[in-house]
Amino acid sequence: MRFSVLIKRIILRTASLAALPFSILWWLGQLTYHLPRFWRADVVILDPHMVHFGNDLIDIDITRRIFSGRKIFYVIIWEPGSTHNPRLGSIYPDIDLALFRKSVVSFSAFGRFFSFPETEVYTPVSRWVTDIFLSILVPGALRLGRRIRHGIPIPPSLGDTIKENYGYTPWAGPYSLIVWASAQKSGQQIAKPALPQQEREAIYARLKDVCGDPNPRLCMMFNRYVTGMEENHDRSATPLKDYGPAMRLLVERGYVILLITDEPPSDDLMESFGNKVVDADRLGVDLDLFRLFVPTEAEICIGETGAGMLLPIIMDRPSLVLNFHSIGCAIPGTWVYPKRVVDSSGAPVPYQQVITKEPYGYCDPERKKREDWVPLTNTSDEIFEAVQCFLEDLSGDKAKAPGEDFNGSIPRLSMFYQYGARISPAFVRRDALNDDRQEFESHG
Repeated sequence: MRFSVLIKRIILRTASLAALPFSILWWLGQLTYHLPRFWRADVVILDPHMVHFGNDLIDIDITRRIFSGRKIFYVIIWEPGSTHNPRLGSIYPDIDLALFRKSVVSFSAFGRFFSFPETEVYTPVSRWVTDIFLSILVPGALRLGRRIRHGIPIPPSLGDTIKENYGYTPWAGPYSLIVWASAQKSGQQIAKPALPQQEREAIYARLKDVCGDPNPRLCMMFNRYVTGMEENHDRSATPLKDYGPAMRLLVERGYVILLITDEPPSDDLMESFGNKVVDADRLGVDLDLFRLFVPTEAEICIGETGAGMLLPIIMDRPSLVLNFHSIGCAIPGTWVYPKRVVDSSGAPVPYQQVITKEPYGYCDPERKKREDWVPLTNTSDEIFEAVQCFLEDLSGDKAKAPGEDFNGSIPRLSMFYQYGARISPAFVRRDALNDDRQEFESHG
């Protein structure tokens, strides 16, 4: 068995090496084609390694903060099937943004994903070639890669725990998110992302025609599909059908719901709300434009934790994040409604215990995850309670510190704390009820 695996690895590596020269020529062709844009820039952000949509949103925001007022050429690497939005540059008129095709051939076969050359072969060579190419032909620009996200100044409040060279430590990922979350509340003023006026007016016109409301109150609702989402795990999501009662409540309160989903909603669900719940298809709007319009124009935002809730953070919109887990680095919002956690016997685990013993969850580089704990995906009733509570107090309680309801146990080194998020009072009540029930049962 091991011998056959070794043979397969040799074949794949040989194929990667054979494909590498053609891949590099393809990549050099893209670099050459865009040379005029490189020459116009003061700052170039380019790394041939592909990251996903959420990482680019964060890196673009960081770039705009650090190099405000300078000519920026920012390159996104994409390939078919990736999560990137090809219209992303339209909401950032102050930077020149381009999409470069990752110069590999990739496909799925026999239940596996193949890429030629393989990432381990392609990435270091393409980085080396890019560095030489730009150093010779674009010597005047400041050239940076993905480590741009380690360039935000560390706030004084974190200077005693996060050191300047943290980008070279195992905690680089979580720490960069924490520092970025702090930057969102730093008071630095940069222009908010927005679609060009022509595109905005066209979509608003479609909204008026479909919804019959010239001045609709817009609520973004983001529901993502996760493979195996019917199972309970860290990143599982709630099926859209279970959002029904909460959506009805929002419509009753006068909102038009702009729906962003990975899976198309059923006709029955959409028709049950008349024309007060719409998606790109029902508006007849380009999907990529719609996915940028919604979080940049909505009055409030509700959705699953993940990259889809990053633009609401950047826009500083009142937001409710559902299915929140791993308080250290999960994407927060104004309010969060966490996943309840149970142990192997099905008994509830008090949330304060979850915070203190497993704050970083799946992104903990030390892998301290508790295997006997199961995070439960939010139920329809929980989502309804969370949305109801969110609507009751959209302004938030600024007098209370983040996590005060849990005796200050939420660590300063967390996205949650640095962003100034709050745990939904609806969750606090439910967690306290579980604690009381456990205490009653333990005393017989």
